[in-house]
Amino acid sequence: MHSILRFAVLVFTFAFINDVLASDQGLLPGITEKAHYKQAQRPADVPDDAYLEGSRLRIGTIQIRAENIFNTNKSENDTKLFRLGNRLHIKTREETISKQLLFKSGDYYNGRELAESERLLRNRNYLFDARIRPVRVHQGKVDIEVSTQDVWTFKPGISLSRSGGKNTSAFELEEINLFGLGSLLRLSNKTSVDRDSLSIAFRDPNLGSSWWDFSIGYSDNSDGNSNAFGLDHPFYSLDTRQAGGVSWSEFNRINSRYDLGIITEQFFIKEKDAQVFYGWSSGYKDGWTNRYRSGLTYDQREFSSVGGSRSTINLPE
Repeated sequence: MHSILRFAVLVFTFAFINDVLASDQGLLPGITEKAHYKQAQRPADVPDDAYLEGSRLRIGTIQIRAENIFNTNKSENDTKLFRLGNRLHIKTREETISKQLLFKSGDYYNGRELAESERLLRNRNYLFDARIRPVRVHQGKVDIEVSTQDVWTFKPGISLSRSGGKNTSAFELEEINLFGLGSLLRLSNKTSVDRDSLSIAFRDPNLGSSWWDFSIGYSDNSDGNSNAFGLDHPFYSLDTRQAGGVSWSEFNRINSRYDLGIITEQFFIKEKDAQVFYGWSSGYKDGWTNRYRSGLTYDQREFSSVGGSRSTINLPE
């Protein structure tokens, strides 16, 4: 058996943006992905960001329009199939959208925060598109409209095959927007020549309306099992000052050696991995964001013979 404990001390990242953050040539990832993003057009009577920010106007009402998969108000989408798809799909909830916005009613208007919030929403794989724009200025306030459109999020899968007299099958169910809450749930059952496995995984990227990303998974295999856990608070915006997280995984399995299709020898492997990190930043200043990160990584591997038999393999000690 051997264990390795190492300390990671240097992870330095930086991001730079300029006044074209929300343009087609924006420098942040996600700006041009999906739906060929173009900046949402505001009404003609709404001033530009420079005026709204310079006037120190506050955000008034925030209207969220969470649209279904198909817009059946358009004649080309008004079909029985598309209407059925909308009925079967659980639409993203308004609170799921609102908890990912970097602004709230009463805050001073900041065009960068609107653009960043768009980026966050568009990066969610359960949304096809997202638009955020100011729509009205009145009594020293700016009303905001948030529009999103869903994609189909339920993904069943099944496969059957036969080779060499052996059957292989796989059945999987995955929902990436569980009950419209933005959570992922995956169930799978697989049978093959090497192993049978039953696994479940869950992830909530905004645990309890926070910015904590929580994930957990378990797999029960015919030759072992595995489980994993993660809790991560990322640098979700350019002005985020702190980040941190912890993750842990364990994997136990039996490895087999074959000769003409017959198992001749087996040995047991037990793996453990754990990580913890902390990140800090001075925030967004003059078009730059500097971020620093350090952490600990624990990596352990254990090897042993199965059933007390003497192995012909030179296992690590």
